Amino acid sequence: DLLEKIFSENEQFQRARASSIAATNRNAAAGTVQGNATNPNSPASASDSCIAMIEDAMDEMEQLTKHLKEGKDFYDVVIPKLEKLKQQVGDVSARLTVERCEYDDRTNRNRQELEDAAFAKRMSEGGPPGGGGGGGVGGGGNGGGGGAQPRPAAQIPSHPNVDDEKV
Repeated sequence: DLLEKIFSENEQFQRARASSIAATNRNAAAGTVQGNATNPNSPASASDSCIAMIEDAMDEMEQLTKHLKEGKDFYDVVIPKLEKLKQQVGDVSARLTVERCEYDDRTNRNRQELEDAAFAKRMSEGGPPGGGGGGGVGGGGNGGGGGAQPRPAAQIPSHPNVDDEKV
């Protein structure tokens, strides 16, 4: 019922438009400018204007639809590439972090070895580990073996740069 009503209204509109166009053409051919042809408020002008606006809107919609499809196709290609690059950046970042940590560990280990070697040299020369002069442990009248005896582990002070858990 509604569809039939729409069709009948459309037919009436098309007939009115056709007769309006025919009248406009007759007036233009006769060289007379009068009535509906020049009046922008006339029903024929309003319908022509409305139809032109609808056609423009349809053209714009087609263009926007085309742009939307092109944009979707573009991003369907770009997004996987960006995801791949993101993964590669993450991998490189993780590798560089591991290398930095290994370098820091190697540097700290080398520094600690140098400090330990210097400490061992001082100990083997008979000097006290702190560099001060006191009578060291084990250097009494026991006739012990010549040289400084190491302190018991409980008395050796912890070095400030040594992580006891790693040793």
